[in-house]
Amino acid sequence: MNQFSLDEYNGVLRVATTTGQSAADMKNNVYALDENMRIAGRLEGIAEGETIYSTRFAGERVYMVTFRKTDLFFVIDASDPQKMRVLGYLKIPGYSTYLHILDNDHVLGFGYNTDETDGRGFDAGGLKLSLFDVSDVTKPVEIKKEVMGTWAYSQLGYSHKALMISLKKGIMGFPVIYYNSDSDYFVGFYLYNISRSDFSFRGRVTHIPDDASVDDVTEEDFIYRGVYIGNNLYTVSLNKLQVNDLDTLKLKASLQLR
Repeated sequence: MNQFSLDEYNGVLRVATTTGQSAADMKNNVYALDENMRIAGRLEGIAEGETIYSTRFAGERVYMVTFRKTDLFFVIDASDPQKMRVLGYLKIPGYSTYLHILDNDHVLGFGYNTDETDGRGFDAGGLKLSLFDVSDVTKPVEIKKEVMGTWAYSQLGYSHKALMISLKKGIMGFPVIYYNSDSDYFVGFYLYNISRSDFSFRGRVTHIPDDASVDDVTEEDFIYRGVYIGNNLYTVSLNKLQVNDLDTLKLKASLQLR
């Protein structure tokens, strides 16, 4: 899928794959290859009928999310490449398209919430932020979650570079677009307080004027990236570079780009 499906650890190349052409024969696998590119170990047939949506290698562990109707979050032991095995898994609604490791016991998941429809499919809904506790590898737990909007989108769904995060500073942010109704929508950047074992909403900024209607919003108003320098938060859209105070989120300055 992306760079996180491939990893090298202690001279062993690991790769996560989905095989099969239809739900009936889809299988998910992890392979370990030696320095001569020979398969030294394999774990095959994980979550048959589902597809990998995100993977994260973390030393002797592998975290994997598969999805068809519900999210399966797997913790895999890869300490011995020849004897890889599933240690535990968690089944929850929605799916994570990016996993971010906070420490040995906590993993963040970014993705989307889902609602099953008439038993045969699902609708992807709001943007979902999950915090997983993997201190007991046999029983991973989603200890906290937040869902933004009923219909939502974020660049973080497919590019990890859209995430601004610093445990040292205790701050995290990413672009968010959601739509609930013509009077309840948001296009901008969400900020959170973040620690190794918790997160909480801090505030949000936008490049859209307060009096703008949903019909006035264009793609040029979408915030693509946010970074902090000192105590300033810089956000960038095609239209504008904007600076807000990182503590109060008060607007300090902006530069029109076009």
